[in-house]
Amino acid sequence: MDVIKEIKEILRQQLNVQTHTINVNTDIFQDLGADSLDAVEIIMHCEETFKIQISEVDVQDLYTVGDLVSYINTRLDIEKAGWSKFRRNRIQITESGEIFER
Repeated sequence: MDVIKEIKEILRQQLNVQTHTINVNTDIFQDLGADSLDAVEIIMHCEETFKIQISEVDVQDLYTVGDLVSYINTRLDIEKAGWSKFRRNRIQITESGEIFER
């Protein structure tokens, strides 16, 4: 699955922006004009699309498209590694991509 392509499509639908204007450095709030309600919808769409859970704590560190892509890729890698659902819900991923068990 092409994560950035899917995220661009989610942002296009939610924020009514052109996908060619979006890159990994695009700030979802400052550059695309998302507000907190948009952010909730974007996260919900990402969870549905990628079949992952994104914690409220982790959401606070997701500002750019690149942040979101990196986070989702890491979560997908965890899923691929076969971690149990219980264990996945007990981890935290830092900005640098380090994984810690809570």
